[in-house]
Amino acid sequence: MARTMSSAWQEPPDRGSHVRECHDITGTVEHLLRIGTANLAACKQWHTDVLGLLPQVRSISAFVVTGSQKDERA
Repeated sequence: MARTMSSAWQEPPDRGSHVRECHDITGTVEHLLRIGTANLAACKQWHTDVLGLLPQVRSISAFVVTGSQKDERA
């Protein structure tokens, strides 16, 4: 399943256009996505209309960053 999910962010621009990072992780979920949208409404729409329609996705958990004490990404 990891290969199928990873390819979903590399193929059609409409699916992966908001995906900035995709990480395979351990734990109760398999992937961590960092997405970028213009606003919260666009984020919710992308979750519903794109991510939520992928057959590999069984559930979605979303977290919104409200501030960062340290961020070394350029």
